[in-house]
Amino acid sequence: MANTSYPLLYQINTRVWLNELSRRLGRPAMLDDIADTELNHLAELGVDWVWLLSVWRTGEASRAVSRSRPEWRREFAETLPDLREEDIAGSGFAITGYTVAENLGGDAALVRLRRRMKARGLQLLLDFVPNHMALDHPWVDQHAEYFVAGHFAAQLWPSGPAGSDDRGAP
Repeated sequence: MANTSYPLLYQINTRVWLNELSRRLGRPAMLDDIADTELNHLAELGVDWVWLLSVWRTGEASRAVSRSRPEWRREFAETLPDLREEDIAGSGFAITGYTVAENLGGDAALVRLRRRMKARGLQLLLDFVPNHMALDHPWVDQHAEYFVAGHFAAQLWPSGPAGSDDRGAP
């Protein structure tokens, strides 16, 4: 670590990074495809912590929402002129489970990447934010009592969440 009093944190949108790598490789890229030269470069910059965003599993509902919003698609196309349907993975903040997405290589690939990072003095940061939950997270159906019902609740639970009164309040 360069300076423990003021550690340098480098934030990376993992899906964007791997999407760019996929285009260079001509095939889908996973965490194992991140070159050692990339990690060496981060270490040479003096980075202490690498914060990988969007590594967790996302669901079909998130992808459907992201793919159905015309204003979002326009923005995606401005960012990525050769946009393809499979490029729209859904929001990295709509988590269906805190395991690494299989299309990124799964949990084992993250363990291997972490080992390679550690060998270069890089530490890995991942986030756990309980309210970054997808509409199709299992808890939405299995544990409606975990949620505060609001105007959106009627769309998720038309007859009210299990264990709630007729207003949808737990």
